[in-house]
Amino acid sequence: MTQSVIGPLNSGWRLQDVSGSHSDKLRSLAIQLMSTSPNRKYAFFGPYITTPDARDLQARLMKEHFARLKPLVEQGVIKLGGPVYTDGSAGDVKGVADRNFGGSFFILETPSYDAAMAIIKDDVYYLEGLWDVPNLHLVEYIVAFGSYPF
Repeated sequence: MTQSVIGPLNSGWRLQDVSGSHSDKLRSLAIQLMSTSPNRKYAFFGPYITTPDARDLQARLMKEHFARLKPLVEQGVIKLGGPVYTDGSAGDVKGVADRNFGGSFFILETPSYDAAMAIIKDDVYYLEGLWDVPNLHLVEYIVAFGSYPF
């Protein structure tokens, strides 16, 4: 049975692994995304690791991270996303290099938890260890108020 939530390992939640090789997971994801089943809504938060080299790693990977996400945004799988900040600098006019990124956040729609998790696990921030994997959060939600779709 697939869990609908992942979160900190010390909370009792566990990351669900998508079995099979990396290419098998992506092939399965593509089939799921093309299916006619209704999509479910997920919110993802991936905090960055807190090592001294995290900022350099994020800067090195950012272009590839955006390039990999772009097709998912164009297909409507990822609805919105962006960095979160540790110092309240999101609204500042500072350059990117001066901001203290603390992680990534995005809203996505997929047919299943496994499909959402496959997207996360295919991201270069996951693959290269920028996200603090034990503290990733993926939660399914429904829209109770406000405007949707975006």
